[in-house]
Amino acid sequence: MKCGCWQKVSIVIALATCLGCSCSTTPQLMKQDVEGVVFERHQDNGLQSEAKWADLSQEEQSLISHWLLNSSLEGRVSLVTYVPVIVVRAKKFNFNLTGDLVVCNYEERPGRWRQVIRKINVEDEQARQCIMRVTTRNEKPEGQRVL
Repeated sequence: MKCGCWQKVSIVIALATCLGCSCSTTPQLMKQDVEGVVFERHQDNGLQSEAKWADLSQEEQSLISHWLLNSSLEGRVSLVTYVPVIVVRAKKFNFNLTGDLVVCNYEERPGRWRQVIRKINVEDEQARQCIMRVTTRNEKPEGQRVL
């Protein structure tokens, strides 16, 4: 072929492959995303207790920081609204550890959020247990709970 059609097809295939790779890249949380994290524990009657980053011990901060920075934002896109149970929230993301799911909402780009869900893994469960301990230390008396 003198027209170079095969070269053009090869270039198109190469571009499509590269573009496909960049579209499927999983976003990761960065250290600055973790600043200002708030932890909440909810029950049937509303917000049970909450804690801030400063309420965590060094060991707890290390465990939660490692979990957040290594948590996958991959999962199945979901439009369902989930009842909050154990919530970790910051400016650009929040995780809801509910039952056997991790519900992750994150800002894809300014003003555009995405929600994905995935099954809880061992690291998620360790983080959940740590957050339960921290929020239990800060639990509010019955009359002061936010509904």
